[in-house]
Amino acid sequence: MNDPNRTPPVAKNIPILDMTPLYPGAGNKDLAREVNEVCKLTAVFYVTNHGVSRQPFDASRLFFKQPVEVHMRALKDKFH
Repeated sequence: MNDPNRTPPVAKNIPILDMTPLYPGAGNKDLAREVNEVCKLTAVFYVTNHGVSRQPFDASRLFFKQPVEVHMRALKDKFH
């Protein structure tokens, strides 16, 4: 029987992929091979130098700190 109070195990060796080769002027074949291998082996990885702004993540964090009633009032369309 599953214990709902049990803490799930923590991964100790999550690969870190540097996305710098995706920028113009950099070769990206090695990165593509690395992503392919990591996805086959673990399907989980951290990404660095991706160029994505922190703003959307910060906004999401603030949204989900609010009560569920606020979430339910958020505008929804046919895709969400």
